[in-house]
Amino acid sequence: MGKAISLPLREQIVALKQTGNTLQAIHQQLSLSFGTIRSIWKRFTQHGQAGLGTHFDHCGGKPPAATNQIFRAARWLRYRHPEWGSPIFIPCYSSGMASPYPPSVHSTDGTKRAA
Repeated sequence: MGKAISLPLREQIVALKQTGNTLQAIHQQLSLSFGTIRSIWKRFTQHGQAGLGTHFDHCGGKPPAATNQIFRAARWLRYRHPEWGSPIFIPCYSSGMASPYPPSVHSTDGTKRAA
């Protein structure tokens, strides 16, 4: 996993490139990967000084948009049918899907009954 390059180091890379150094020479001088040097220079040429900033706001995954709706639906079902019991609702919370069986085939303890 790569590590973040500090803003002063990014500015140094740009300054070295603007003074006429090649990307390969900067790579060897600063002991950073050539791909890192190239991507920093590319972002600077495309976006200017704003392209040098870190983009930590893009890190990590975002939760699915439907998570809150699924949770609310499960809570509503639990409120409307308190006799169903929690074994029916565990799939609602963990996988985001309701039980594949209609409520009538479940007993009050959550086990499946013969139809």
